[in-house]
Amino acid sequence: MTRYAKFHIERAIKEGEARGQHKFCAIVNRQGMTRDKLDMPFMQHIAQVLQNNYPERLGILYVVEINWLFRMFFAIMKVFLAQATIDKIMLLDYPEQLREFIDEDQITQDLKGKSPFKYDPISLYGF
Repeated sequence: MTRYAKFHIERAIKEGEARGQHKFCAIVNRQGMTRDKLDMPFMQHIAQVLQNNYPERLGILYVVEINWLFRMFFAIMKVFLAQATIDKIMLLDYPEQLREFIDEDQITQDLKGKSPFKYDPISLYGF
């Protein structure tokens, strides 16, 4: 799973650099996530990967549809993160809050935006 995440980060960096962008914004949609699906060691690992390998690449990370359990998890996880990384993470209760930061036409419909984009790794990356 870590290789999969790194692949997407590297791909985003490459595509962004082709357009003159050197930082990226990421959105984690937690819709439908329950305690059973919360993998704290994995989330800590991904946060460490971002912090240690791409510290200046992450512009901001939006985590959408958080609940009390995730807030508690994040409070614990912050201990392991640099303040500069913590400052780049925004916790949002509802998808509609994304519109305060991102144009509605750039937000996918599953997050209450207007973009018809649907993630499909086969058509995007050929696998």
